[in-house]
Parts: sequence; structure tokens; C-alpha cells
Amino acid sequence: MLVAHVSTSLRQTFPTRETEWMLSAMMIHWSVVLGSEPNLFDRSPAYDFLASVMGQEAWSTVLFWAGLARLVTLGINGLWRRSPHIRALGAFIGAGFWFFVALSFVLADRNSTGLAIYPWLFLADAINIFRASGEAGVSDRIFEKRPPDADSL
Repeated sequence: MLVAHVSTSLRQTFPTRETEWMLSAMMIHWSVVLGSEPNLFDRSPAYDFLASVMGQEAWSTVLFWAGLARLVTLGINGLWRRSPHIRALGAFIGAGFWFFVALSFVLADRNSTGLAIYPWLFLADAINIFRASGEAGVSDRIFEKRPPDADSL
């Protein structure tokens, strides 16, 4: 029964949340790349701004846990009460990261393919913030209409 519920929930929600899934996976992949290439930040001025915020190993750790938390949130979303509030927070953190990466590439003052990618990833997560926030309002209104003892069911 639980597997069927999860399967149905994913089929219903995945099409509108696919960018959240992809951007979460990209954060984890970024983490893996940073962890597997210890001197990556030293190779290009495009990473100077990121390095000034925190070290490469710290970025790797933070991105892994943030990306994993987003994936877990997306995976369990709808099993109890929908979690658009947490999804909005995850998208906010993601947008902040992609903004930092885009800014780091801009501040490097070099033309790079990163300038063609990272601003769009920021925009995608910014859109996800608004989408999840809208769903949070709907979820709150639905939840408020439930009888007080409905949570114990």
C-alpha cells in the first residue's frame, strides 16, 4: 500500500518538480566533483569568489547535505502532509548557491561557458521558490480546514 502511494505521488508530482529533482542532483554531483578534485578551486579564477566565502572541502560537504536533504524532502513529499515549505527552503538554498557560482564566474572577468549555465540554474531555482511557496499557501489552507483530530488518524 505504501509503495503504491509513493508511486502514485511521484507520478503526480514529478512533472511539476523535475527541475527541483535535477538541481538537487546537480548539487550532489558538484559536491562529488569538489571532493574528488582537491585543487579545483586553485585552477581557475572563476572559483575565487567561492573560495573567499569558504574552502572547497566545506563547499563539498555543504552541497552534499543540502542536495541530499532536498532529494529526501522531494522523495517523502506527500506521504504525510505535503512539504512545500521545506521545498521552498531547499529551493532558496539552491538558488543562493547557483547565484554564488554565477557571481563567482562574473567576478572572474573571463568569458566562460559557466556564464551561459549558472545564471539559468539560479533562475530555475528562483522559479521553484515561487512555485513551492504558492503550493505552501494552498497546503496551509487545506490543512486549516481539517478537523483538529485529523492528525491523529
